[in-house]
Amino acid sequence: PIPHNARYGDTVTIEGIVTFEPTTYGLSTSRSRRSAFLQASDSRSWCGVEVMLDTTAFPSGSRPTQAQMEAASQFTQNMKLGRKVRVTGIIGHFQNNSQLYVLPVPTQVISLGNTINPQTVQVSDLMKNNQGSQEPQFATGEQWEGVYVELKNVRVASVTASGQRWFWSVKDASGNEINIRDYSNYYRND
Repeated sequence: PIPHNARYGDTVTIEGIVTFEPTTYGLSTSRSRRSAFLQASDSRSWCGVEVMLDTTAFPSGSRPTQAQMEAASQFTQNMKLGRKVRVTGIIGHFQNNSQLYVLPVPTQVISLGNTINPQTVQVSDLMKNNQGSQEPQFATGEQWEGVYVELKNVRVASVTASGQRWFWSVKDASGNEINIRDYSNYYRND
């Protein structure tokens, strides 16, 4: 049902504190995509969103270059950890995750030096072990999409390298396990 959300395609302006900046984005080596996360200052549920600068999100006939998007939006320049920013974009989705696709409109820095304390959640809020099969917990987990959270009392369960990527997971004492994506270039093998 995600692609049928009536809000997808709407243009909105949002404000939030940067919790992940584009210079640490590790899923695009071509630099045609950059990503950041914004959230409200109080680390509550439903308060975070991924913000993408992605030239491929535009129709091919009117697609700006990466340099044009950066110059118009000042995305990488302004999206720095701890800054409260204002961003204009189009609501969309990718692989069942909500995203805001930045438009060529200048981002605005509202304030500097903000801090976000992570919300502590349990692995079982996100994934639950059901007789050896890990099942997503949409009712309790979806609210934390895009929010800076912390998982405590876990151990690394598996680590596998594949080319330039690392695939790994963490597990709690009850056997609930969640994959940790190599979204950040801190966790990539390149």
